[in-house]
Amino acid sequence: MSDTRPYRLPAETDMNKKPIAVDKVSNDQKLDAMSRINFARVHTVNWNVKVMNVGKVTRESMPSLISYWRDQLE
Repeated sequence: MSDTRPYRLPAETDMNKKPIAVDKVSNDQKLDAMSRINFARVHTVNWNVKVMNVGKVTRESMPSLISYWRDQLE
């Protein structure tokens, strides 16, 4: 979330991307400190599965998010 600092485990030596900040939809929303985005895998959300809106990627993080996604397509 945009109001927290990212956390990395000592074993996560291969993480070289900037964190993606998310503006939360409400004050009670939070992401686990170990939340990660796997750009190498397609994630399908079925129409009959309930999902929760936790927020949206900040304007400042959007260029990085798009760049990481595009890099994975190549």
